[in-house]
Amino acid sequence: MKKLILWTWLAATGLSAAGTSGLSFVYQPLTPLGTDGDPDPVITRIPIIANSVAEDSIAFISAKNKLLQRKEAFAEDSNLLSCLGISVWAKHVSEEEGYEVYLDLSKMAAAGEFGQYAVTPRKVVELGVKCIRDTLPEVYAGSQPWHIRVIPQKPGDEQWKPFESIYKATK
Repeated sequence: MKKLILWTWLAATGLSAAGTSGLSFVYQPLTPLGTDGDPDPVITRIPIIANSVAEDSIAFISAKNKLLQRKEAFAEDSNLLSCLGISVWAKHVSEEEGYEVYLDLSKMAAAGEFGQYAVTPRKVVELGVKCIRDTLPEVYAGSQPWHIRVIPQKPGDEQWKPFESIYKATK
């Protein structure tokens, strides 16, 4: 029993040592909806307090982001991905295969809701993949590959395949 407890403790402390702890950054596509500015989304480097492994920090790419604004808030969320129901998540597959990171469109808003953001679904996927690629060097310093995958809204939808790739994060 003591050996089991010791191995469990070693595994838990080893996993936490492999993660990051401290200030890190992710990239998000922000919408200027509600402002007088250019209607195009802006990719912005967002600080996060990370106390996790890289694949957990990746999820912040699609996290809600309420920007500082006047007292009467006009935008509860400025992250284009979360506004449209798109999530980003990752998992470690194996030492040989590395990681998989997913741009998950399965709960994406209907095409009619995209008009208010002055973007197309294709543009949002482009922005999401760019944010993933820009974020990886910020949260991961290893040599394993990241397989970028897109989960379509409808099973079998192949239009997103060109956005899938293998990426090596380098600083």
